[in-house]
Formats: sequence, structure tokens, C-alpha cells
Amino acid sequence: LATFSFIFDIILPFLLLFSISLLTRKNSEKVLNEFYAAVHTPTVADQQEDQRLLNEAIAHPEKVEQRKLFPGTQWEFWKPTKLDIWGFVLCWVLVALIILLYIVIMKIGA
Repeated sequence: LATFSFIFDIILPFLLLFSISLLTRKNSEKVLNEFYAAVHTPTVADQQEDQRLLNEAIAHPEKVEQRKLFPGTQWEFWKPTKLDIWGFVLCWVLVALIILLYIVIMKIGA
């Protein structure tokens, strides 16, 4: 019984989220393009260069579209870069090292 309650607690918020998003109207394309151009533009320390890059991304939304994992859809996931992949791999190596360290400490304590 507790399992069904747990599943209900997990699934209901997503069902509500998707249902409400289908029933409400979208924002204008202009506002969405500006927002996602800002989200997908890496920031730089120089404010003028940062503003130039942002304006370029707003003026050319196809460049932002090319960097998406699923171009032509509303899914806003980036294509992973080499740095992203190396960071992901490094995190899992660190996880493995922590588990290995835990096992070594357990064997020493035994």
C-alpha cells in the first residue's frame, strides 16, 4: 500500500505539470527566442562582449537551434561538449574512488 502511495506522490505532480502546460497558452515566439538565446549563450567577464554575444544569439536563433540536442523540437537540451563528457566521466571515476576507499577502510577495520 505504501508503494502505491509513493508512486502516486511521484507521478501526480508530473501529470499535473504536463496537463496544465497543455491547457495554458504559450508565450510569444519573440520572448521565448530571447529567453533561450540568453540561456544558451555562455557568459563572459567583459560586459560589452557578453552583450554582443547575446545580441548575436538573439539575431540568429538558428545558431542556438544548432547547439540543441534535438533541433527542431521544443526540448532545450544542449549537445554535450567534450568538456561535458570529460566532466561526467571524471565524476564517475571519483565515485568509484570513493567506493574503493570505503571498501579499503572496511577491510582495514575488519
